[in-house]
Amino acid sequence: MSTINGIGTTLLGVSDQDEEHVATATSWFTVLYLPIIPLKRLRVRFLPHKGSGYRYQILQQEPLHWG
Repeated sequence: MSTINGIGTTLLGVSDQDEEHVATATSWFTVLYLPIIPLKRLRVRFLPHKGSGYRYQILQQEPLHWG
């Protein structure tokens, strides 16, 4: 997931994080850094990372709920 000048994809809505840093998050299409369209729901593991931002490993895709 990446953005250039605010256009691209990003992970938002991180929930259900456990002690192993595994969580559920939604991948969004963004314009000017604003989430426009949810693309998919993912189960991810956040990895240790130095510096700004974050690194993660996608474990599985889950159903996207629209409401």
